[in-house]
Amino acid sequence: MDTAMRDFLCCALVTSLESANTFWGQCKSRSYVLFSRLSVGLFNECAQMIENTRDNVELAPFRQDWSDFFCPTAQNILLTWFLGLTSYQENSHSIALQNTLCLSINYITEEFIQTASLQPVFDVELDLLNYDEHLQSVVIPLHALINSPFADVQIAALRILKLITRDMLKTQNKRNEEDDLGDEKLSSSHQKYLPVPFTRILDDTMTSSCILSPKLLIWDAFINSLNQFELLERVAYCNAMGPYMDQIMPHLFGLLQDSDKFKFFYSLDYR
Repeated sequence: MDTAMRDFLCCALVTSLESANTFWGQCKSRSYVLFSRLSVGLFNECAQMIENTRDNVELAPFRQDWSDFFCPTAQNILLTWFLGLTSYQENSHSIALQNTLCLSINYITEEFIQTASLQPVFDVELDLLNYDEHLQSVVIPLHALINSPFADVQIAALRILKLITRDMLKTQNKRNEEDDLGDEKLSSSHQKYLPVPFTRILDDTMTSSCILSPKLLIWDAFINSLNQFELLERVAYCNAMGPYMDQIMPHLFGLLQDSDKFKFFYSLDYR
């Protein structure tokens, strides 16, 4: 495929997603759902091609164009769609479209999450804790997605959650550290608190119909983030998680009793 054809394909991808986005959440026709699924599938194919050719020097200009223009534009639409599955998944999206959309989340990076343009969503408690507008717009929809009855939605939500857990931990504990600036102790050794979005799920006593335990997914995201902190901070954060371990461990051991579910959970590519 020559340069002109690749550019044409990527332009077609962005145009198709923008066209589908115009009616997202409004149109329920089979043709629209099929068109949307094919558009998302085209993005997945292009993104996979970029990954498979990352060592190809001749394609470096194309990868740069993809990274600078085509990919961010497409991903912004796809992320908006995914975060909106909480509103539309039961009445306007086929399972096939949902599955394809969840696959596209695998290609989202931490850098993109920081710059994505999303519909503002606010939560009073998070506002008081100084969670910024952008972080709230990502994390608030994730609560319902982590509790989704669809495993692929849960895993895609976990993928995003892992990208923002460090920011949530820092934001949640920033005020406490600022209040103790005059203390002789190092800020990293102060008592730490889990993010409110975490504790809302961990404190939930309702019986869940999810395939994967939301509490276990929260624990997974938490563990994944620890290597981004210094040793004393890790200890403090683990102490904050300690009271919830009695709830989490039964879910983990429960996976051992279900070999199929265990293989499914640990064969996933979390990147």
